[in-house]
Parts: sequence; structure tokens; C-alpha cells
Amino acid sequence: MVTFKPKGRAVEIGAYQIPEYVDPAGAQLPPWDRPYIISAAIVERSRWDPETLAFYQMPDDSMSYRVKRGDIVIIDTGDRASPRDGSKYLIEHVGGARLRWVFVRHDGSLMLSPDSPMTRYQPEIVLPSDVSSVRIVGRVVAVISFLG
Repeated sequence: MVTFKPKGRAVEIGAYQIPEYVDPAGAQLPPWDRPYIISAAIVERSRWDPETLAFYQMPDDSMSYRVKRGDIVIIDTGDRASPRDGSKYLIEHVGGARLRWVFVRHDGSLMLSPDSPMTRYQPEIVLPSDVSSVRIVGRVVAVISFLG
């Protein structure tokens, strides 16, 4: 439980502490120095399993149309068995972890697509013979953006 004090009165609200995903390749922003807490009401309303949630701080602008550098991305690590075509996932692939739109193509290959106007980020095609080299960490279920 977390105690919240609106206008002087203390109210207990349910909350879950979720772990930070750490990129094994080390390509990320410095780790948070405090636990990340998410409201139990949001978790329950969204029907997420709090045991499979993790957060990831977006380290770059490769998904900048919807996810900016520094935004907090909530990942469902329980949703990774087979990717849903056209969904956003945190993946581990050559060079480390990254957020990408994942498209399953008719021949069994994957297209890992950034969401940015910057030309340095290009879609990657993973051939059917190499699909096993892509590790799905989890599906993106929420993004917390910071304004300003």
C-alpha cells in the first residue's frame, strides 16, 4: 500500500512496484535510483498481471512519433510467446534491446520497424532462418510521456 495525502488527509491506495528492464548490452539511460510504482487501479482496470510487468526508459528517439527519449514504457513480459502482427515490442536483437513495431510477414520473416522520421532508423528484415535470434522481451502496454 502507498499512502497518498490529498489536501491534508492520508488515504491508502493500492500500488504495485515493478522492476526495471536492464539491457544486457548496456545501451540505455542510467538506471532509476528509486522504485517505479504503478497504481493497482490501473493494473486491475487494464487486466494486466502485475507479476509480468516491467518498465523500460526509452534511451533514444527511434520511436519518436509516439515514444520520446526518456519516456517510461510499461512492458508485459508475459506476452512474448508469438508476436502479434503490428504491435510494439521491446526486443533483444543484434546490438542490444530496442523498441520496435513487429510485423510478421507471409514468408515467416519479421520486419522490425522504428517509428521515427529520422532516416538513421531503418526497418530491419529478419529472415525466417534468423527469427530465433530475436528475443521478445515483452509487448508494450503503456507509455508514460513527460511534457516539457
